[in-house]
Amino acid sequence: MATSFASWMMNLASRLPYLVRIEMVDLPRCEYLPPFGQLQHLELLILRRILSLRKLGGEICGGNGAFRKLREFTLAKMDNLNEWITKVSANGEFMFPSLHKLEISQCPILRLNPCLPRALEWRIEASDQIIADFYHTGSSSSLVLSKMHIRSCRLLPNDWKLLQFLPVLQVLELTHCWFYELPKSIGYLTTLRSLQIDGCDSMTKLSKWLVSLSLLHELIITGCLNLVYLPAFVQKLSALEKLEINDNDALQRWCRNSDSWISENGIKNKIYFDGKLMSTKKQEDTADIDRTDVRDYRNPCDEDEYVDCFAMLELGESSRMGR
Repeated sequence: MATSFASWMMNLASRLPYLVRIEMVDLPRCEYLPPFGQLQHLELLILRRILSLRKLGGEICGGNGAFRKLREFTLAKMDNLNEWITKVSANGEFMFPSLHKLEISQCPILRLNPCLPRALEWRIEASDQIIADFYHTGSSSSLVLSKMHIRSCRLLPNDWKLLQFLPVLQVLELTHCWFYELPKSIGYLTTLRSLQIDGCDSMTKLSKWLVSLSLLHELIITGCLNLVYLPAFVQKLSALEKLEINDNDALQRWCRNSDSWISENGIKNKIYFDGKLMSTKKQEDTADIDRTDVRDYRNPCDEDEYVDCFAMLELGESSRMGR
């Protein structure tokens, strides 16, 4: 099996200058990549299961002015990739200066040096080292990141260091993570407007650090079956406009039975169950009484007797007409 690329692959900029998409998959002996950065029209680059690749550095750029139009970059199932050099020139230029979407999936030992890459939206799945590392403060690399989705992270709440370095993050989605409570570092996300927690079934309580999220407009909890109550500090989320609880009967039941808690913090008209505005237990009981009253007034006898009454009346009318 070959360990190097053909000469035409090393000169793609002259051979295929208008190439816009590259996907490289299942190259088990590949240790170095061609200079894709010189493809001036390249918009999407996917690297998946390149198991001998250990470092992603300047060689992929092929010189200055690289990756000017790259919008999406994916690293997936790169078990041995341990370093990505995110800046590649003496003047501190990012490898991908115009990136919109970054996805890193199942890269368990990957570290980002010297700083976070620059992108508008991130998706990180089963790549815990990235979340556990410290990064340089004050770096402009994270100043454009507005949305992040973290999936299948097994770190303990105190080990989530990454969240400290996302000063303008607005949307955070946490899916199938293994913490017993929200990470402490979530308190650093002072610009966060939407927090979505999905399928984190090990979580038994929310974190008190939520009170730092003074701009939080939306909190959506889906599943999370061991979360069966909401703490009092949720009342202090003054900007909250929507609290949605999906696929969690126990938590929905707790909300319905907590009329005083709901009334005290004015959150009554902001709670949604499975996409619908919540009705309290009292409202449901009243609705049941109203439905019973309507049925009784309309129908003094049971349904079968009601039908028989009309049948007898119709038969009587027919008899008189026959006379």
